[in-house]
Amino acid sequence: MSDQDTSPNKFSELRNIYKYYIDSYTALYRLKVENDEELSSIYKMIKTNLIDSEKYLPEKNYKRYFSYHYL
Repeated sequence: MSDQDTSPNKFSELRNIYKYYIDSYTALYRLKVENDEELSSIYKMIKTNLIDSEKYLPEKNYKRYFSYHYL
């Protein structure tokens, strides 16, 4: 089995592990909401997956968001 055969599997595995983080960042980057319910839903997802999980400090999330968002 070559490295090319395992790369997609590793990517899929990592994508599944970090799915909630990726989805939270995607929602944050695409933050163009029309109603309060959608904004509340995005806030709850970010709070649960990024803040309350305590895997990443809030300041790191803030820096990560703004460093990519304004490139």
